[in-house]
Order: sequence, then C-alpha cells, then structure tokens
Amino acid sequence: MKNFVKLIKQVHAERFSVVMNKIVTKKIPVAFLSITPIAQAVEATKNLRAQGLNITTLFVADNTPPRTI
Repeated sequence: MKNFVKLIKQVHAERFSVVMNKIVTKKIPVAFLSITPIAQAVEATKNLRAQGLNITTLFVADNTPPRTI
C-alpha cells in the first residue's frame, strides 16, 4: 500500500508539471490568488511572471491598508 501511495503522489506531481509546462509554453492567461499582504503578493506575482507565467489578474485577500507611495 505504501508503494501505491508513493506511485500516486509521483503521477500527480508529473501531471502537475506537465500542466504547468503547458501553461507556461502556451502563455495561457491565469489569475493568481494570494492571502499574503499586498506587497508580498505583488512580489510573488513578479517572481512567477519572471518564471514565465502569464498572470493577468491578481486577487489579494488582505485587509492591511496600502502603503503611502
């Protein structure tokens, strides 16, 4: 049973990688949902975009007031 669970985890990880590669390769638009403060969410979005994700929408579930710029 333990080997079966390992196999399922591996298949899931491989499928996730295939899907993520397809999203990056085809530049499929995606939305990013973050529950971190907005400054961290923006940085995370920048990092993900640098990795090739086509993030077109950022949703932030944060109630921290924005910084004054």
